Amino acid sequence: MKTDLRRSFPVAGMSLAALLAQSGTAQQADDDAQLMLEEIVVTAQKRSQSIQEVPVAMTALGGEALEDNGAVNLEDLSGIAPNVQLTQMAIIPNVGSFTIRGINFTDPDPNADPKTGVSLDGVPLTRNNGLLMDMFDIESVEVLRGPGELFVHRVGDHRNVETVAFVRDRRPAAARLLRAEFRPGEDVLVLPVELPVADGDLGAQAAVGEAAAVEYRPQDLLAVVADRGLDLAARLLRRPCRNELDRARHVVAAVERALGPATSNVLNDPDGIGRDGDEYEVHQDVDGYSDFDTWGLTLQANRELDAGTLTLVAGHRELEYETFGDFDGHAGAPDRPRMLPPPFSFFQAFHVRRIAEHDQQTVELRFADAHSDRFDYVVGLFHVQEEFTQHNFQNVGFPPLPIFFPLDDPDSTPPLLTVGQESESTSFFGQTDINLSERLALVLGGRINMDRKEVGITRPNGFREGDDVDWDEFTWKAGMNYFVNEDVMFYAHAATGYKGGGYNSRATLPQNVGPYEPETLIAYEVGMKGDFAEGRVRLNAAAFTGNYDDVQAAERRPGAAGQFDVLTDNLGDVEISGIELESTFLVTPALTFRANLAYLDAGWEEYLTAGRDFSFLDLKGAAEWSGYLGADYRVPLGNNEIAFHIDLRYSDEYNVNGTTSAGNPVTRVQYDHFYTNSVTSVNAHVAFLGQDGRYRVSLYGRNLGDDAYPVSGVHLAGPVVFYGMPRQIGIEFEVNW
Repeated sequence: MKTDLRRSFPVAGMSLAALLAQSGTAQQADDDAQLMLEEIVVTAQKRSQSIQEVPVAMTALGGEALEDNGAVNLEDLSGIAPNVQLTQMAIIPNVGSFTIRGINFTDPDPNADPKTGVSLDGVPLTRNNGLLMDMFDIESVEVLRGPGELFVHRVGDHRNVETVAFVRDRRPAAARLLRAEFRPGEDVLVLPVELPVADGDLGAQAAVGEAAAVEYRPQDLLAVVADRGLDLAARLLRRPCRNELDRARHVVAAVERALGPATSNVLNDPDGIGRDGDEYEVHQDVDGYSDFDTWGLTLQANRELDAGTLTLVAGHRELEYETFGDFDGHAGAPDRPRMLPPPFSFFQAFHVRRIAEHDQQTVELRFADAHSDRFDYVVGLFHVQEEFTQHNFQNVGFPPLPIFFPLDDPDSTPPLLTVGQESESTSFFGQTDINLSERLALVLGGRINMDRKEVGITRPNGFREGDDVDWDEFTWKAGMNYFVNEDVMFYAHAATGYKGGGYNSRATLPQNVGPYEPETLIAYEVGMKGDFAEGRVRLNAAAFTGNYDDVQAAERRPGAAGQFDVLTDNLGDVEISGIELESTFLVTPALTFRANLAYLDAGWEEYLTAGRDFSFLDLKGAAEWSGYLGADYRVPLGNNEIAFHIDLRYSDEYNVNGTTSAGNPVTRVQYDHFYTNSVTSVNAHVAFLGQDGRYRVSLYGRNLGDDAYPVSGVHLAGPVVFYGMPRQIGIEFEVNW
């Protein structure tokens, strides 16, 4: 059933207002005086601030909210923030496909720089691979929308073209925590430990998570699959006296093996959705899989000086992975009939295997001063250098030619190419808030970006290509903040953004290697943040518009020997605009409602290819209307507590495929499988917290309506789509000492 949020959300809002009014008359005066929403502290501007004082559209979730939503990775947070979709790519697990305000990035290869970034403890995760691995022991997640702050590092070339998600691990307390979690089907057994050292001046934390589960996944060819993974984290913190150095070291490692995702080739699969409408029945010779092995070391240091605070954040990360996918839509391909027209009927095998190594080093040095009543500022520099090598293997068969390589042995997939890339990016940034009065502040900022890339591609047929390129760009921000009173703020700003260019590692012809050029943005945003009803109602609103020039997107183009190359290039210009509303209602000390509503108008302003205008094509993930409605209710039982959570996440129809064909881009709109219908997903979570939180038992359900809808798609050997998970029900156990 299609839900029209333009009708349902106003009704819900009136119901909530009535309930809030009834609750207010029922409460005692002294209780009302103490009933206020908790302050949410964020670090989006490189300093601790209330989220209501940050002039940027953003959503923040603490550890308790993450548990109440049943979130174990970023994908579980999709739809909670307005105009934000966090899904995985259709062909390789643990590869993020994030869409924020209609701008999407989907590419599994490490040479491609994401447009939406993820930062872990202040260090950007610069590749899309591994972004959806399970998280544990997380203190908070902050999601920014739009270019926002000039000194926020965007992943990729670390520019502020798009949004970033900040993930913060828990910090050591001068105490005790041993927690174990077991989530059947959710691959988590976590044992974090915190303990004091040396009279509370030192704190240490270590955590290990062992994943071992057998679960049922209807999307896989085999009904029963086994996952296994290992997570390890360790931290050391020294709490100094004034003028001493505050140091924190973080070591994080993770190993994860996953099967899938199971993808459907909607034309080639004789028994799949191309024929019988079963979204979860697929046919493959070998299940796709991914093995990820990553570790990182982070050093954070602060020194308090008379003039301000000097901060150093340095990080080293390494990532190794192997992935495999069967995308032809046939199992036992040589014996299956082919009744489809060319070119899709040509493929009787299309298997892809990738083995890659990636390492990065980052350093950020900044100085912040907030001593003056007239202004405060932050200045700094950021540098990242990366190096990766990837070996691609591909098994392609065309009847009536025989298949020379076994279809059921990924190790026998023949080599296709080896690509290596080195890149460096250095930037200098600064931002100041100039207080023109007690209520009015002027915000000015700028950033100088300097990038360099060098690539080398080698193929077994003798094709070799190497090149290097440099880009420089200055970006700026200007805005104003006005506080009506201590509870209500209005803001407006304009900002430019930039994402560096790059190369195509999958090119089979020299002219397809690139480079493609940078993508730029100018964006405008106005907003309001306010607490009302004596702190019991929080309402944030933002209206935005932006123009993207030389947008980098994927397109299929002719390659060598009749092949096709899936390439990234500057395809045209995009315009976006929209409105976002976020609200929180504290009805009683036990009952809280949260709601958001988003409208988005995003599309191609210009898209010319093969001499034709295809600006009518839809952007991937650009749903016109989306919304979230959630409720949390807690019932005290002596020293125990029962916590209830339920939420509805709504999205209009939208396109899930971001790749077009240069020969015929209209193919993107010819397949219904590339569009998801409007859907309202229902999720719930019930937890029993015993002995003041010493242990927790939770029952959760996701997609309780069992809705089937695609979340990602791509053109390979025909259209390939990946469907979201059907109904899931599970149980969690947590014990604290």
